[in-house]
This record gives sequence, structure tokens and C-alpha cells, in this order.
Amino acid sequence: MRATVTGGTLIQGDRGDMFEGMEGAYAQFSASVSSGDTITVTNASGQVVAEYASSKTISQVVVAGSSITEGETYSISVNGSEAGTATATSGAAAGGMGGFGGRP
Repeated sequence: MRATVTGGTLIQGDRGDMFEGMEGAYAQFSASVSSGDTITVTNASGQVVAEYASSKTISQVVVAGSSITEGETYSISVNGSEAGTATATSGAAAGGMGGFGGRP
């Protein structure tokens, strides 16, 4: 199932490759995040576009919303330390799990 963000900002965290994609632009990061850590996502100008205190241990972070533009590069920091960058895209996620299917 794909999500569509129609307002605000979505921050999704997971411990695996469960993310399948979204309608609209999103940035997907691999980052080691523990429960209680603060995740901050900034654009190329250094402006904060999303910030969140994680309630669980995660390794994948997806950010979507009106502040995310396809083709632009974003940085993620965990507790103030840069943890990676991602270029925003849309559609199916690379490496994400597909839907359920039968075998022939």
C-alpha cells in the first residue's frame, strides 16, 4: 500500500525495508536511530524541514510533505550529528518489499 500526504509532514521510521513508496516526493534515509534520539532533516540551504523524537529504535527514515521536492538533496542528523543524505524521489522505493504475490 502506498501513502499520500495531503498536508503537513510525514516522518516514518522502521527497522527494515518495509517502505514501498509514496504518491508525491519523499526522501528515504538509512540511519541508526535509538529510542529517544532526535531526528532532524534539513534541505540544501540548511533549513529544518522536519524534526522528530523517535519513540523506538529504527534504521530507515522516510520524510514526505510539501517541504520535500523531488530531485532536491536533504540531510539527516541524529542528535545533532550528520547521519547521511538522500535525494528526494517519488514512486516505488528502491530496495523496498513488494506486495504479496502467489507463486506459479
